[in-house]
Amino acid sequence: MFSKTIYVLLMALVTGCSGMHTGNQDSVLQTYAPGIVIVSEPVGKGYFALLDNQSGHWRVLGDLSKKRLTRQSDSQEVLFINHRFRSIAPVFDKGLNTHGANCTPYIHNKLWYWVCTSQFSSVEIAETIGINIVSCALTLCLGAGSRVELDHDKVAEAVIQSNLIQLAETKISNEKKGEYLSDFSRAMKSRDVDELEFFISKYRGQDPDNLIPEAIDRIDSIRAYAAFYSDLNRILDEAK
Repeated sequence: MFSKTIYVLLMALVTGCSGMHTGNQDSVLQTYAPGIVIVSEPVGKGYFALLDNQSGHWRVLGDLSKKRLTRQSDSQEVLFINHRFRSIAPVFDKGLNTHGANCTPYIHNKLWYWVCTSQFSSVEIAETIGINIVSCALTLCLGAGSRVELDHDKVAEAVIQSNLIQLAETKISNEKKGEYLSDFSRAMKSRDVDELEFFISKYRGQDPDNLIPEAIDRIDSIRAYAAFYSDLNRILDEAK
């Protein structure tokens, strides 16, 4: 009875110390993207980034991708950044706890990529002590290990060192520029007034290459050409 009471008290202590710190704003990150928060899972549309830690410094490997990326070594981590800069999150293996876990080496496979094997986690000392006391009393320490949780400060440090937000901004800017040029090319080739007017409406106020005047000239040319042949057909009809 006594041991059961101790167990209940310890588990209550452990549970009470464990908080879900999702959605925390890091004051340093606000300088780069106001309102952005660090969360435990990817949210919405965005980009995946493969980061590598060499001698304590983080850098992004390769290009940002809209497809899920996989790390190739323990020095690497995968982060997701929302395309509207609303959130940043680690990208652990699907189905595994992403915020916190009791990491027990006798049970958990170290080949999994999750909070127990991530550089973005930190050990919760008080909870670890409580869990290990209970584990050793009930399982002869077979379930002993560490209570770890996602460390938002470590994530923020990696984001800043790797210039992840700036890289995402450049990626988005390049994609928008590519879409802008593609829309212009398609509208010009179509020789369709409606499509040209849609291009003008879409990019009015955000026309970096000053393409709208060209689109307007094309509309004028199309209408002048149509008017010319309309008059010519009228004259021919009257001559019959």
